[in-house]
Amino acid sequence: MTFTDADGAAYPSVRTETSGTGMLVVEPPRPVPGTERGRWQARAVVTSAGAVSVCTGALR
Repeated sequence: MTFTDADGAAYPSVRTETSGTGMLVVEPPRPVPGTERGRWQARAVVTSAGAVSVCTGALR
């Protein structure tokens, strides 16, 4: 998971593993005020059994 802030600065990636199904929650690297949330980007790269999926979106 990689976060990019409202000014375009990227934070170090968070790497973690989970088994089975379910939701993985990763918090931003610092508290994000509501006025900035729509300008931050989160990018997740998920791998499973050799398959790779990438999802990018704004914080809500």
